Formats: sequence, structure tokens, C-alpha cells
Amino acid sequence: MLKSLSKEIKPRCEVWLYSHDMKIMTQLAFLYQELNINRGDNLQEDSDLDLHTLPLYVCKVPSVLFFPFVTYHCGTWFTAPANFIIPNVPLNRLHGKNWVNNLALSPAHLVNPEYSNSKYPLAWIEPNGQIKPENVYGHAEIISLATAAQTYFMDEIRYVYDENKSALDSMRSSRPARYCFDEQVARFDVTKVYLEWYISIFNDFINRLLAFGGQEINEKSIRFLVAGWTVNRLAIDMLTIFSTDTPYVRKWQFFGFLDAMASLMNEFILEDKDRTGRSRMTKDKEMVSQLLSKSYFQEKIKPALEKIPDSAIHTEIVAHTETIYKSIHEMGTKDISGQELLWAYRNSRHGYTINVNDRKALIAHNGKIPDNLPDLGIALWHYLLLAFPFR
Repeated sequence: MLKSLSKEIKPRCEVWLYSHDMKIMTQLAFLYQELNINRGDNLQEDSDLDLHTLPLYVCKVPSVLFFPFVTYHCGTWFTAPANFIIPNVPLNRLHGKNWVNNLALSPAHLVNPEYSNSKYPLAWIEPNGQIKPENVYGHAEIISLATAAQTYFMDEIRYVYDENKSALDSMRSSRPARYCFDEQVARFDVTKVYLEWYISIFNDFINRLLAFGGQEINEKSIRFLVAGWTVNRLAIDMLTIFSTDTPYVRKWQFFGFLDAMASLMNEFILEDKDRTGRSRMTKDKEMVSQLLSKSYFQEKIKPALEKIPDSAIHTEIVAHTETIYKSIHEMGTKDISGQELLWAYRNSRHGYTINVNDRKALIAHNGKIPDNLPDLGIALWHYLLLAFPFR
């Protein structure tokens, strides 16, 4: 949990400093002791996804949710708590992408010696003001690096699972096909209201998780611990999904996010007899189908989203989420629903030679997975923090 220490107004930003509430650390230490886990063997700590990093990663998530805006930076400054820099003017990632595209003209820049030197050097300046020769980069080198990253790493897979274009199209656009939020959701005053609210619901979520895990040292305590790790991993999934513009990466990462969230929910909803074996696999599939259904959105998720304090944000999230569920419905055929098709695509991650029903579904479909599908994570993430069914 996070406790506010100070909020300082700077010329171009506000800086919010926080400290950790040690309650969760105390409970963890007690749990490890009862489970005979030595401090040097703290399970997932080496993965950087232990509960110690949970506040940091969870608080990073909404800074990049509202594409193309980055509304704040969440960092540690070499300390454990999450701290925030909120700029007066948010970063617009589309402007940055277009700037890179204008510099990176052609892959020929990588191999043409004509561009090896430039009168426009860029350099890293040391804290004492000195510039080391090895830290001076020519303008052409910057162009080359940008070209390499853009063209060789990303452009060739830019249209895989993107229904708008093909890799064989001669003309491409630097503008991503993904949804762009209105600048009203990224205003400085709106960001501060939303962020303060977001920190409060995160703290409430942690309190509910701690209350569940603190009942007694038994199976519930283990489930509490693993649930915390899972939420931390879900936060990393969210950061991955909303930090990249590549449809293939976003969509496959979303399937992983959806699997983990469905499994986490079932861990707390199902009876003990349904929590293992084949029945659990069936229940997880059913939960994924529910999360992808418009009825579940109307009954469970939408009421949670209405709790978002700023009307501009919650109105646009709800409206955008409704278009996603419409896209899921429209991708269905006369023989199979959109949810079932997405489950078949999810299974195809293991290879297209899967079960008979999934093969039939994929053959009957045109291969277009909605570009807005990964954005469903915005609604599901808020639902997770606001209304997760601990019991």
C-alpha cells in the first residue's frame, strides 16, 4: 500500500512522493516464517514479480492506458515506493513516432557510407558537464538506429493479425490502427484526479487481498501469495500491451492476460472440487467466454467503470469498451460465436494443428482479429481492482 508524503508543484510538472505501508511486508514476513521459507529463498523475488514490486508495476499501468498519451512517469528514484512525475503537458506518442519516421527515411541509410558523418552530433553530457568522445553520436547514426529498429524489427510484422493492410502493400502509414483516446482524458487536472483515485482503489484492493490472506495459515494464505504474484504479472502484461503499437504482440499478449485473469478469478470463485484437473480447465474456458461476453460487461464490468471519478474518462472507456464487444460479436459466423473463435485463436498459439472444433472454426474464419481487442484490458484491469471477488 502507498502513503502520500508530499506533492510539490514544479515549473513544468508536479512531483508526488509516496512511502510504503509496511503492513503487507509484515504479513509477508509472518507468512514466510510460518511456511518455513528462509529470507534468502523468497520464492518469486528473483523474478522481480514478488509483492515488493507490486505497487510500482501496478502504478505504472494507467500512465500508458490512454493511447497515444503518456500522462505521468512512475519511478522509484532508487527507493522502494512508487513516486510520480506528472507533466503539465503529456507526452503524445504519435508525435514521437512521426518524428522518428521522418528521420528514418530508408534502410539504405544503414549501409550507405555517404551518411556516415554529419555536422549535427548528439552527445551524452556527464553530470560535471564534460562530454566523452565515445558518447558522441552522429545524426546519421541516430537515423540508422531508428531505421534498424523501425524497419527490421517491427515494420515487417506490422500487419500480422491487422485487418487493415497486408505486409505486401507498397504504401504504409505510420499512424497505428489502434484506437486513439481524446485529449480530454489526458488533461493535467484530469490526470491528477484520476491518479489520486487510482492509488486509493489500489490500496483498497491490497487491503482486501491482505484480509483474505490473513485469515489463517492454510491453503488460503498460499492462494493469497500466488494471487499477488499473478496481479503483478497482469500489470506487466498491461504495460506490454499498451506500450507497443504492433498488433501481433498486443493481441497475443492480451490472450495471456485474459487466461491469467480468468484463472485468478476462478481461484476465488470455484469450489475446491472444481479447482483442479480437467474440470478446472473447463471452468477457465467458461470464464474467458464470460469475460468476452456483452452480458458480463453490462452486469459486472460497466457498473465498476462508472465509479471512475472523471466523466470524460469513464464515458470514453465505457463507449470504447462497448465497441470492442460489438467487434467480438461481429467476428462470429453463423456456426460459431466470436467468443468461441477467440478461444480457437488462443489455442492456436500452441500451433494450428489443435482439436477438430478449433480447426473447423479457424478454417471458416477470415483471420481478422479486431484491432481493438487488446484494449479490453483497460476495462478488465479496472474491474480487477474495483470488484475482484475475494472470498
